Amino acid sequence: MKPDYRKLKPLLWVAVIAFVATYLLKNAREILSYGYQFDWTFIPLSLIFVLLAYLLNIAIWIGIASHYGAHASWLSHARIWSVSRLGRYVPGKIATIYLRVDGYESAHRSKAGVALYIETASSLISVCFFILVFSALGFVALSPLHLTLIAVALAALLLLSSGPFLRKFFSRFKSLGSLSPPKTRADSALLMKVVGLQTVVMTLHGASLLLAILAFTTISPALIVEITVFYYFAGLMGMLALFAPAGIGVREAVLVGLLQTLMPLPIAVVSVALIRLLTVIAELLLSGTFVLLAQRRLSSSGER
Repeated sequence: MKPDYRKLKPLLWVAVIAFVATYLLKNAREILSYGYQFDWTFIPLSLIFVLLAYLLNIAIWIGIASHYGAHASWLSHARIWSVSRLGRYVPGKIATIYLRVDGYESAHRSKAGVALYIETASSLISVCFFILVFSALGFVALSPLHLTLIAVALAALLLLSSGPFLRKFFSRFKSLGSLSPPKTRADSALLMKVVGLQTVVMTLHGASLLLAILAFTTISPALIVEITVFYYFAGLMGMLALFAPAGIGVREAVLVGLLQTLMPLPIAVVSVALIRLLTVIAELLLSGTFVLLAQRRLSSSGER
């Protein structure tokens, strides 16, 4: 008899809510304990940029999921994407993957898994490309070894996310044949468009971190490039910490270490705590909004 994984859903949601609440309280206490005078005008602006980045992320996800056959209404896509973000706060990455894939009808879940793979790969491609370009322009100093490793990773990611590679890979296994992406000339165009949009997402998140820093101290807006690169380099390190919730701890430690080259250490610490707090708030706002909209649509259609 196959295990009934549906019984685990309530436990998963309890874990998600508990970890999100704990992390929210922890960051709020950390910020308030420093006793800094906030410039409150920058805090809502930072939150707005985080929300804009996430809304663009949702648009990217809808395009990728639809292309690879995970069909749903735009509201369902948005609800699934935003809710799955909360799974990042549970140790490990399984909760995020499960919430993203399980949100779709059974016939589309395997396609959603492929789309999630492409979304992740395109995000990593944009990070590598962004770092290489701005390192070459002299904004960020990296060693030749780091540049070589990033360039190799970029080439590998481009290969592993290409339509021809995926079709050839899936065709080797009969059980995976249905996952093969559609053969279309739009493969490369889609990947290029998504990578470009992911770069815009990166810039929005970099701007949100810059605004969070400006809430505590005065720095040059021209530092947005360095701040964005630091933000995403720390994110890459967090991804390697497989059993830390969203790389929590690893990501923050790396980011604080990088930011203290631009500002005093206490400012770096409290700025990182603030941006993480705003990120959680944005994720809760979006997931709550889309869940309520989906429930309202469902109830209104049932009344007809």
